[in-house]
Amino acid sequence: MLSENKSELLKKERVLFVFWLVEIAVILEVLNRLLSEAPVAPTIAVIFYGVIFLSVYFFCYKDMLSKAANTILLLTTALILVLAWIGDGVRDEIIMVYPALAAFAILLGLKKQFNVIFVIMVIYVLLLGVLGEQGYKNFPTDKGNLNSALIITVIIVLTSLVMRKMAQDLTSALDKLEEYKEQLEHRVEVGTQDLLKSKVKLEEAERMASLGRLVAGVAHEINTPIGVALTASSNVMEKNQSIKKLVESGRLKKSEMTAYIESVESNTNLVQANLDRASQLVTDFKQVAVFNVNERKSEFILQNLLQSIVNSLQPVLHEANASVSFSCSTDITMFHDQAAFTQVMTNLIVNSCRHGFEDKHEGAITINVKAIQTDPASHQVEILYQDDGKGFSQEVATHIFEPFFTTKRNKGGTGLGMHIVFNIVTQSLGGSIEVVQDINHRGAQFIIKFPTGL
Repeated sequence: MLSENKSELLKKERVLFVFWLVEIAVILEVLNRLLSEAPVAPTIAVIFYGVIFLSVYFFCYKDMLSKAANTILLLTTALILVLAWIGDGVRDEIIMVYPALAAFAILLGLKKQFNVIFVIMVIYVLLLGVLGEQGYKNFPTDKGNLNSALIITVIIVLTSLVMRKMAQDLTSALDKLEEYKEQLEHRVEVGTQDLLKSKVKLEEAERMASLGRLVAGVAHEINTPIGVALTASSNVMEKNQSIKKLVESGRLKKSEMTAYIESVESNTNLVQANLDRASQLVTDFKQVAVFNVNERKSEFILQNLLQSIVNSLQPVLHEANASVSFSCSTDITMFHDQAAFTQVMTNLIVNSCRHGFEDKHEGAITINVKAIQTDPASHQVEILYQDDGKGFSQEVATHIFEPFFTTKRNKGGTGLGMHIVFNIVTQSLGGSIEVVQDINHRGAQFIIKFPTGL
């Protein structure tokens, strides 16, 4: 069944529909009477009815729907009776208006009021017929005699029965339609919730898969230097055993000792280099995880920090024969972890120098910073980072933020630099970073957005 709120809303819609329909009909009837020079009394009655009928809208506005519906029935019945009395007897308006009035009453569930109107209408029609027949009331036409009254009474009775049945069927159909609508809305809501749950599960599965790829990548990357270091260490141990036997037997030669020292030195350097490589991988891997920045946040002027970052990277820039220019207003103040932001800009600049300017004699990096405000309570910063290096393909752009994705693996690239940038921007700084593909710009371009934190 319909809920109480929806039932009241539907009832209000029906009452307002009838209100506007009746008001329009009243206006048209008044215009018709004025233009046709009809009798004054019926015209005044219709105008008075239209004015009083405005109370229905007031009741609807105050959500007094029962009073509004009862007012429609009362005023319309009274108008029919008045017009029948001051007009030419049992008027055609009774046949025309009564069925609509009956349907309206039944649709709104006003069965008692409908029965009362039915009884009043039948008695009134018969009374007019009797009065006209006996000569107590003079009507200009034969619509006021008893025969006409009896015919109209039969029509009213049959109309009432038919309208009652039709209205009941219509009400039942509307109730079922509304019930089906509620069921459909419920199914859609349940389906939407299921889709959201599935989305969350898919995202969780993707995160776990990403974590699995990350762990597998770390294991693969660390396995190589650790394996080389282990081989070199085993070689040193074998050499130690051999030299130990020679020492114990007293047959150690100078040339053998020299070869031993050279071998140990070579293997030791190999162990050291590969352990350094493994240590760097572990450090990079630790930076992939988002660190807690709540206790390391501080307020700073963004322009000053950018200048400090550029100054600290002068050796790297000098080696690549690259320059950095940036534009940033002095009044942009941030409340974030300076180390996190420094890591982002450092990784981007170092990437440009090592990859973007690899085959160039010189390079230029441009950083444009501007404050944006999406709404009165949201203050953000937008950074457009771009270089004039060789850029990268669409395929590389698609995977650039994935862990261990690199085009320089054979030259020592780990593929963690841009993944670290992505993690810090999206999680530590609470922002976003995206690759910009511009056919008019060859080099790499990134747009970074994040809140100021203030």
